Amino acid sequence: MEAVALFIVELNSTRNVGRLPEGNFTQDLVGTRVRVNVSSNLQLNSYLQYDNSDSFGANTRLRWTFAPLGDLFVVYNHNLRHDIDRRPGARSTWGW
Repeated sequence: MEAVALFIVELNSTRNVGRLPEGNFTQDLVGTRVRVNVSSNLQLNSYLQYDNSDSFGANTRLRWTFAPLGDLFVVYNHNLRHDIDRRPGARSTWGW
C-alpha cells in the first residue's frame, strides 16, 4: 500500500504581455489547484482561475476507481465573466 497525501493546494499566477497592431494588452491570471484524496480510490480535484478581464473559471473533477481499470469521472465546468459593459454573465457546460 502506498502513502497518499490527503490534501494538496497549489497557487500560481501568470502575466502575459501582448503587442499587436490592434493594440497592446496585459493579462494577469491567478489560479488555485486543490486536490483532496479521500482514499486511494476516491479523489476530488478542483482548479479555479481568475483574470484581470473579470473572468472566473472553475473545473472540478471527482474520480472514483471502483475496480481495476474501472474509473468513473464526474466533471463540472463553470465560467463567469463580466461583459464589456459590465453586465454580469454566466455560462455552464454539462457533458455526458
